[in-house]
Amino acid sequence: MKLLKHLFGIEPLGKKASIERPATQAKSINLTPSQLNGNGREYKELISFRDKRSLMEVSLPNLSETFQTIILDINFEDKYLTIDDLFPTPAPGLLKIGSQIELCHRRAGSVTKFKAQVLAKSNSSGVPYYAISMPLAIAKGQRRSAQRISIPKDSGIKVTCESPKRTEWFATVKNLSTEGIKMDIAGNLTDELYRNIVLGKCEIELPTDSRIKCQLEVKNFHYDRTPYKHTSIGARIVNISPVMKEEINRFLSTISRNSSFVSYP
Repeated sequence: MKLLKHLFGIEPLGKKASIERPATQAKSINLTPSQLNGNGREYKELISFRDKRSLMEVSLPNLSETFQTIILDINFEDKYLTIDDLFPTPAPGLLKIGSQIELCHRRAGSVTKFKAQVLAKSNSSGVPYYAISMPLAIAKGQRRSAQRISIPKDSGIKVTCESPKRTEWFATVKNLSTEGIKMDIAGNLTDELYRNIVLGKCEIELPTDSRIKCQLEVKNFHYDRTPYKHTSIGARIVNISPVMKEEINRFLSTISRNSSFVSYP
C-alpha cells in the first residue's frame, strides 16, 4: 500500500487518514491479464472498461439511488482501481473510506458487476476521485429475459408517461421488448429519477395504432449532452395486460423480419 499512500496522500484503510499533498494522476502498472493468477479474462474486461471510459453504475448500501462513474486507472501491483467522482454527487457522509459499493456495467442485454471497498479519497483541481479495492470476483450474466430490438427514429413509435412531478414526458424509443424499454427524453431529468421508481400512466403507441397502457419501473438512467441534451432511461414494463404484451410481441415479430428496419443490440 506504499504506492497508494504516495498517490493519494493518505494512510491505507485502518490507519488515520490525512491529506498530505495535492493528488497526482495514478500511473498504471502494466501487467498482462495472464499474470493475474487465472483471473485474466475477468480483469481484461476491467481494462476494456478503463480504456473505453465506459460508464459504471454505482450502488451504495441501503440506498435506492444509483450513481455513475468511470474507471480512471487500474493498479495490479497494489490491487486497487481509481474511479472518478460520482454523478450525481452523493450527499456528504454517504461515501466514506471503508464504504462497501457495487459497480455495474450494462450493455447489449448483459450485466457485469462486482463489489469493492473504498480505500482512499483525494482530489485533482478540486474534483474528488477514489481508490477502491480490486474485486475478488466479477459476475457476468444476462439481465433480460427477452431480447430487445433496436428501433430507428422513423419507426413511428410514440411514448408518453407521467413524471414523478406529474408532468407529461414525451420519449423517443431506442429499443423495445415485451419486458422492457430504453428511451430518450429531452433535458436533464436525473434530479427526478432514482432506481426502481415507477413512472405511471405510460402509453406506448405503435405504428399499428395499438396503444399499450402500462407503467415503467426505472432500472438505470444517465444524462448525455450528445447529440442533444437528453436523459436516457432503461426501464422494465410493468402492470401491462397479457393482451397488450402480445400486441408488442406481434409488432416486434413483424419488424424483426425486415433487417433494414431493425438491428439487435
